[in-house]
Amino acid sequence: MFLERLALRNFRNYAELAVAFAPGLNVITGDNAQGKTNLLEAIYWLLRAVPLRPVADRDLILWGETAARAEGFIRAAGGARGIVVAIGPDGKRITAGGVPARRRELVELAGVVTFTPDDLWLVKGSARERRRYLDREVAAFVPAYGDDLARYRRALAQRNAALRAADRSAAEVWTEKLVAYGARVLSARLKFLACLVPVARELFARWDGAELNVRYRSITPLGGSDPASLAEALRAVLAKNAARELELGQTLAGPHRDDLALEVGGRPAGTAASQGQQRSLVLALKLAQVRLWQKQTGESPVMLLDDVFSELDGTRRARLLAPLDAGLQMFVTATQPACRETAAAVYRVAGGRLIKEV
Repeated sequence: MFLERLALRNFRNYAELAVAFAPGLNVITGDNAQGKTNLLEAIYWLLRAVPLRPVADRDLILWGETAARAEGFIRAAGGARGIVVAIGPDGKRITAGGVPARRRELVELAGVVTFTPDDLWLVKGSARERRRYLDREVAAFVPAYGDDLARYRRALAQRNAALRAADRSAAEVWTEKLVAYGARVLSARLKFLACLVPVARELFARWDGAELNVRYRSITPLGGSDPASLAEALRAVLAKNAARELELGQTLAGPHRDDLALEVGGRPAGTAASQGQQRSLVLALKLAQVRLWQKQTGESPVMLLDDVFSELDGTRRARLLAPLDAGLQMFVTATQPACRETAAAVYRVAGGRLIKEV
């Protein structure tokens, strides 16, 4: 699968844009603050209808305007499809193939895997950053995950409000919804990691020679990934903590408090791994997602890489570009073309204008 064409109107610093892309490697060059990352954001917005970075939808609209629009044409083994995602005063509108579509339907149409400098916080940052990574990436593979997560968060907010008000009966009502949706969220996360981690371990060992371990850490006892057993385990731990939760006015167990433990050579990656190992760890997880998407769908996703080559030597760069042999379309930003050893379409961005150079 690849993105053949993209058209933008009033998206970030792009007032108007119409461009055709190569099915392989597309390198986006230019000085800082000219729109390289904004272009990757536009592609992600088109394929997922949510911002790539944690901002509100309205922040994607060009300053001084009231609406933004991204339109693209994807080509896959099953045929071609046009997608439009627009945001304006009346909210967000999504169409696929000329008919209204829901956000979750985009997951079934096209795959997308991203790497940005912010992803390094997966290793160095807080548990919240790692949960955000999990939520974003699981949603890219499981269409229902976003809905389950939204319902879980609503149940969590309502349950916490009831706990703060010391309203036991209301808290019990929301406990059942929290348990039901929380078990689904947990199950999807665990199944995703069970498929992803073995591939990431293999890639990391090949690149670095060290052992990578990724473990899901939860207050809830995890005896498997079955939603029914996870619901029972979550219900039991909430009952155990009932008195403490009333005292603190907050829910003490559930997916919103879980974390990932990342280790290199048996030691915490955030403190013991080198900068190069940390970057390789994140890239291994990202390329494992590519492999997973290829295995599940028989096609390759679009891969968006923001400023990834600046700190990679030629060997690591070649390893990263190897998936191109499997038909992977990549969009890579760089201040200067850094991929001359690989055939690529090169574009230069200047002031929200995109010009093809090669």
